[in-house]
Amino acid sequence: MDHQASGAKSDWNQHNRSTRRAIGSAEGNNPECLHSPCSKDGPAFNNPHYSKPLVEPHSGWGKLSQAHSATLEKRLKEVFVRKTFVYLSPLAVVILFGVALISTLGADYKTDGRAISRIGIDLWQAMDSADQRLFSPNFITLAEDTVPWIRPVVIRNGADAERYVAISKGFIDLVNNLSHARAIDKFKPGFFQDYLGQLANESGTFPLRDLPGIAESKYWSNEILNEQQSNFNQMVALVLAMQLSHHTLGHFDSHSAELEDWYRARPINTLLNPREWNDSFRAGLKTSLATGYGVEGFEVLCEALQRMPQHPSWTNFFLPRGINFAQLEQELERSEHKFFQTVGEN
Repeated sequence: MDHQASGAKSDWNQHNRSTRRAIGSAEGNNPECLHSPCSKDGPAFNNPHYSKPLVEPHSGWGKLSQAHSATLEKRLKEVFVRKTFVYLSPLAVVILFGVALISTLGADYKTDGRAISRIGIDLWQAMDSADQRLFSPNFITLAEDTVPWIRPVVIRNGADAERYVAISKGFIDLVNNLSHARAIDKFKPGFFQDYLGQLANESGTFPLRDLPGIAESKYWSNEILNEQQSNFNQMVALVLAMQLSHHTLGHFDSHSAELEDWYRARPINTLLNPREWNDSFRAGLKTSLATGYGVEGFEVLCEALQRMPQHPSWTNFFLPRGINFAQLEQELERSEHKFFQTVGEN
């Protein structure tokens, strides 16, 4: 797979990231808790959903019957009117599959919606068979929305349902911008932080602005674009895998009242308690690593959210407030180290 050259680490022992912190829990930290504050007994928080048990994952969703296709197609068209979703196929079951025939921003990136769809298929193939039955391999939907967001969605038709992960065009723009800015920063230190200052003022009302001076040819060298693609693949893989886990772990069903209406749906991160989010993170990380993607790209996203001088509301779609970034990075790198070490031994 193409991503394995750019999105995975082939030899952990030779990989020495300049920003790498020591792997392992610092004294006094609870490795089971990625939120603040934590106690030795686990996460401490005030959340009304904490006592609610997780919903057991469904045993599987059958394919929608042909008789229900017209009803579902009508439902989707109603959604398109409200949210302008891309309509790609006359078949209701696959209306939103194989998404993203559009290029992002003014830049010509190979890392577009098609690339995200391929990553999604890779993730699906790495899932347990019981979890695979919840989705089609092409489970990604694309909305023509400038606000960066990603969310789990369900389309229901009576007793039938299809589960998806929906992304906005703004999401593609965001991950491309962050990936490219971080790649440029290796050759022009300070570029990434300068871009974060610009990004912090982006509400999503209009398309995200291009990177400063991005038309300059020096920012489009093969070396920079290879780094950009690696960042993109890894960032998208883990973010997508976490959204899938909201379906497989029952989080969507547990909070369905606040999530069913796509147009008004709150970011799921504002609904989850820390234990639910931790479970989602670890399940997503397991799937992403099993597919061959490393964690450095996701760390770019974490670094961006940590260092932004202010946080537009759309940032809630990506990480919850109060995240323990140091602990999160430790767990990312510890898990990656263990995974690739195991792969090397086999």
